[in-house]
Amino acid sequence: MKLCEIKLEGAGLRLLVSLPVVMVLLLLSTGATARAAPAQQQTPAAPVSAAAVGTTYTVTSPSCTGPGSITEAMALANANPGTDTITFTKDLKIAAVSCPQQLSGPIEEMFILQATESVNFEGNGAKLVGRIGWVNTAGDNTTLDRCPMPPTLITFETPGFIRVGLGNQSNSAISVTVRDLDMYELNSVARIEKNAS
Repeated sequence: MKLCEIKLEGAGLRLLVSLPVVMVLLLLSTGATARAAPAQQQTPAAPVSAAAVGTTYTVTSPSCTGPGSITEAMALANANPGTDTITFTKDLKIAAVSCPQQLSGPIEEMFILQATESVNFEGNGAKLVGRIGWVNTAGDNTTLDRCPMPPTLITFETPGFIRVGLGNQSNSAISVTVRDLDMYELNSVARIEKNAS
C-alpha cells in the first residue's frame, strides 16, 4: 500500500498512515479536510531473475516415491521458479516398475515424471530400470533381452520417463536436459509438448 503524509487543517497534527482506508476513517470521524502529500518512497529492489533462483535436489532413494525419490525431486523442481537441477547419487539403481504414472495426451501415453518447469538431470551413472513383457503367438513369455517378432501381446510395460510441458499451450519456457542417466526397458524417453525442448 502507498504511504502518504496527512496534515489535518486546524489541528496541526501530522500522521503517517496507509491510504486509502485510514484516511477515509480519519476524515469521517473528525469532519476535517485533509491534504495528502506523497511520503518518501523506498526504491523497489530489482526483480530477481528466474534463472538465479534455481535449486539442486538430490535423488538418494532407490524407490520412486517418498523422501529422496525421483518423483519428490520432480515435484519440488516444478514448484520452484527457474531452472533447477536434479542430481542422482552416483550409481543409484531405481526400480521404475513401482513408479506412479502420469497420463499424457489423447493417445494416453504414460510417463513417470511431468516437467512444468525447466530442469537439468545429472544422472551420475544412475539407472532407471523398468520392465516390458511380451507373449508371442506360441504363448512364450519374453522380455526385451530378446526382441519379440510380431504378432505379440504386451503383458506389462513400464511407462516412459518424462513428459515435458503441458498439452494445448505454449511451453517455450520449459527445457529439460538429461545427462548420464541410464534407462532400461522404459516405454519411451520423453514426450515433448508444443514449443518445449
